[in-house]
Order: sequence, then C-alpha cells, then structure tokens
Amino acid sequence: MVFLLLSLLRKIINMKKINSTIIVIATLLTIICSCSESQKLKNQTLKPYPITLGIGFQYKIYHNSLETSTLYIQTDDIEYRVTLRAYSDFRSKIVIYEHSQQIIGDANSVQSVPIPIRLSQYALEVLIFNPNNNKSYNDAIWVDKTVSGEQSLLATDERTEVFVKKYIAVGSALLFETVNLKTDALYLRYFDDNYKPAPPPHISKTLLFNPLRGARNTFSIPKNEYYMFPKKGLYFIQSDTLTTSGIFVNVVDADFPKLTDIDDLTLSIRYITKNEEYKRLISKSEDAKIELDRFWLERAGSKEKARGMIRLYYNRIQLSNEYFTSYKAGWKTDQGIIFTIFGNPTRVQKTENYEYWHYRRTGNRESVEFVFDNENGTYILRRNPLFEQSWSAEIFAWRSGNVN
Repeated sequence: MVFLLLSLLRKIINMKKINSTIIVIATLLTIICSCSESQKLKNQTLKPYPITLGIGFQYKIYHNSLETSTLYIQTDDIEYRVTLRAYSDFRSKIVIYEHSQQIIGDANSVQSVPIPIRLSQYALEVLIFNPNNNKSYNDAIWVDKTVSGEQSLLATDERTEVFVKKYIAVGSALLFETVNLKTDALYLRYFDDNYKPAPPPHISKTLLFNPLRGARNTFSIPKNEYYMFPKKGLYFIQSDTLTTSGIFVNVVDADFPKLTDIDDLTLSIRYITKNEEYKRLISKSEDAKIELDRFWLERAGSKEKARGMIRLYYNRIQLSNEYFTSYKAGWKTDQGIIFTIFGNPTRVQKTENYEYWHYRRTGNRESVEFVFDNENGTYILRRNPLFEQSWSAEIFAWRSGNVN
C-alpha cells in the first residue's frame, strides 16, 4: 500500500503543471497511510518473541510423562551453556521456571536437558551460548502436552542416539517410542518424494500438504522396535491416526543435505534462470555440467567471482535442507526459498502460531517482511502480490552478480 502511494506521489510531483498545495496534501496522506500501515504491522508482527534463526542447532522436545519433559540438542559445538526459561505464553514477562546447564561433548552429539515442568502448555525460551567463540542462539518453543504428536514421539537411531533431524539416509533404521502407554503400535504413511519447489512469494499457492491424504502405503509397526527404511521418500509416523500431528522423516541419499546430482543442482537454480535458460540447461544432459558452469560464469563475469557465487548459493541450499526440511527437502519449502534468495533475516520473531522474518533495506531493494504460519510444524508463507518487487530486485542481483 505504501509503495503504491509513493509511486503515485512521484508521478504527481513529476507533472509539470502541479500545484504546491497538492504536493503537500499528497505527502501528508502518504505519511498518514504509512503510519497506519506500520501500526498495523506492529500490532500483528512485532509482538512475537525475538529469536535467532535456527542455523547451527537442532533440537527436539519429548514429554517423558505429564510431569516431566526432555530437551534434546544437537550442534557442532563441543562446549556451550544452555539456559531454559519458561513462561505461561510468548507474551508473558514472568518467568515460571529457569535452569542453566553447562554441556561438554563431542561435535554433533545429542545432549539432553531435563525440564521438570508439570504445566500442560507453556512457552519455553532456549538460550545457547558458546564461550569459546561468543556464538549465541536462542529460540522460543511452544510446549503442548495435550496433543498426541511430535512432542509425544521419540526416535532413536542405531547408535542409540536420539534422532532430532527430519531426514535420514536410505537403509538406516530408527526405533520409535511414545509416551502414550495405551499405544501398542505406531503408524507409518509413505509418500513418494515428488514435491515441487515452492513458487516465488508473490505467487499464490492454494494446496497445502495434508499428511492424512495421498499416502501410497499405510502400515503399522510395533513401538520400541527398530524399523529399517527401505527406500527413499517421505514417511510420516503417528501414534494417533485421527490427528494431523506426527513426525516427518525424509529418507534421502547419503549425500544429503548437500546436492550432488546434476539434475538437483540444475533444478535448484530455477528461481534465478529465465525460461529459455532453464530449458537449455535441462535439455543438454550430456553437457549438463558444462552448461551449468557456463550459466554461473555468465552471471559473475569471471571464474573467481563465479566460484564465490556458486559457493554462496549452494551453501544456502545445503543449510536450507539441514534446517527447514519438513515434508519435502528444505530448499523446496517456503522458508527455504526465502533463505536461499535473501539470505539471513535481519530480525526473526516467533509465536506458537507463526514466525516473522524482517530484511532490512539494501542497495538492491527496500526493506521487506515475511510471515510464515505454523501448520503442523511446517511453516507456510503468507503470500502477497506486493512481494514481486522485492523478489525481482533480489533475483536481478543474483543474475547480475551483485548479490551480497
């Protein structure tokens, strides 16, 4: 709205036969509308709890019982301090529980922190600090013991380590357990992994993934027994088939979260290619690698700069896969495409229902905000045609070799 008004104002000012009074009125109207829009945004999106984007840490909460829970954390750091603070909800300032724990372990090992809170619902603040490099991370988690879903299911790998990620290599096995003592078996739904990348943020999307529909196979497995995943695809594990809650497990190649297949490498740059470029890239299968390298060289202008752009782009793809994977590979999700194209948000805020990303103004575009609604653990972007200008500006930066 503000952008449209500013555009209209510029047109008015550029008219030669303009009355100064009109300029003043138009300016005041723009300011009033801008303030109104900012206040509306503030009321809707600036109240959520501030967090840092979860790049670098993986975690999972499991409810051992109605009285106690456990937070499992995985990071490549070997020494860090975890501080937990609990609140009745995300907007409360009253701490109802606090605990700090120093952790020293192997890189990427899963560590546990007990949470002896008897409340059925609460907001949990997680702060992690590494004193060796001053790296810090914090998140806010909505804890809900009333739902038979992800927080009431626990998976353990063949090393007897708690499984906190959303993907696993084909041929691996997991053991599942649930806090629900009345459940003798768990239910698996299998889906072929043929999900397309999310469209750009200004293009509307109507179909949402429903884990209770479209499964190729549905079967049960005993709890507390290892199940080996025989083929690639998406598995959805539940203890209660009447809900949409459960655990997603993407069964992938051993190279994941990296992309190594030439077809995947080509598909992942679809956002920054023109139609004719993309058709050329996918049509020459024998020279696919050469064509892909040529594409990046044309964008960058030199081999050295091309290598830097390739490294930046595919590193974001890999991080998206590692941290945003849900029912499909992370780079294909709404959060994945925004992170890949725009990079790290300037500010991130969160409630139990949505996550908010703010990007400050750059030399390529104005500031922009994205809101993702939490749909059963998958974050879905609130799409808007007005995002087209910011998206186009960022795509132009990639195509002209001026991305930051």
